[in-house]
Amino acid sequence: MQKSAKNIIAIIVLIILLILLIYFVVDYNKKQSKTTIETSKPLFGNLNQITNPLEKIPEGAISIKISRTGFEPKEFTVDSKKVVNLALTGMDGTHSLVFKDKVLEKVKIYVGREETRGISFTAPKVGDYSFYCDIPGHKEAEEIGTMHVK
Repeated sequence: MQKSAKNIIAIIVLIILLILLIYFVVDYNKKQSKTTIETSKPLFGNLNQITNPLEKIPEGAISIKISRTGFEPKEFTVDSKKVVNLALTGMDGTHSLVFKDKVLEKVKIYVGREETRGISFTAPKVGDYSFYCDIPGHKEAEEIGTMHVK
C-alpha cells in the first residue's frame, strides 16, 4: 500500500510538472506571436477600432476628403510595414473608404456629412491598393482611389 501511495504521488507530481511546462511553452509562444515592430504611433487605435468623430485631425495622419465628386486626394503613398494613420472627412452625405484587396478587408471607414473618422493599420507589402466608396452607386460615380505602398 505504501509503495502504491508513493507511485500515485509521483504520478501526480509529474502531471503537475507537465501541465506547468505546457502552460509556460504556450504563454511564451503567445508573447512571441504578439511581438510586432511599429515605426510610428497609431493615432486611431487598430483595425478593430474606428474612433468617434474627430474634432481635429492629429498631426501625421493622412487626411482624405470624400464628396460626390470623389476622394481628394485620389492617391497617396505610404511605406510598407509601417503604421498608416488615415483620417476621412465626409463633405456631403454618407460615404466610406474600403479597400478592394483582401489583405486590407478589415480597413473600413464610414462617415456622414461633415464628419471625420480615422483608423490606424500597418501597410501591407509593396504594391498599389485600390480603395473606393462602397455606398451603392458611389463607386460607379468614380469615388475611387489608390494607395501606393513603397
